[in-house]
Amino acid sequence: MTPKLVKPEELKDYWDYIKSGLGQLLIKDPDQDWIPEDVYYHIKSGKSYCMVGITDGFIDGFFVGYVMQDKTFFAWVAYCQRNLDQGIEILSSFAKQIGCKRIKFGTGRAGWDRLARKHGYKPSIWVKEI
Repeated sequence: MTPKLVKPEELKDYWDYIKSGLGQLLIKDPDQDWIPEDVYYHIKSGKSYCMVGITDGFIDGFFVGYVMQDKTFFAWVAYCQRNLDQGIEILSSFAKQIGCKRIKFGTGRAGWDRLARKHGYKPSIWVKEI
């Protein structure tokens, strides 16, 4: 998988894939606090980075995130069709490249717990709706 940073002016070239992936994420976890239009706005306005992973000319996945004040990269949306391990490695490499010291993400999906721990992540956010 080859990483490609999507520049705001290139977003239209990748949007159909990204929007489809966002739709899949919302089907699996409908309690997200974003809608696809939020993601589009954040990338297009430069408030968030978007990286896609390309294999043999096809997009395998993407992540969207931004740098927090404490040099943490917060990945607030991520989608990968295959090779999640490689996607996480691309995320780590990108965050280092832009000067981040750590990465954070949150998910309500149990399968991510095992994968995140495998790559050295530790749980940091627990939420209870009241």
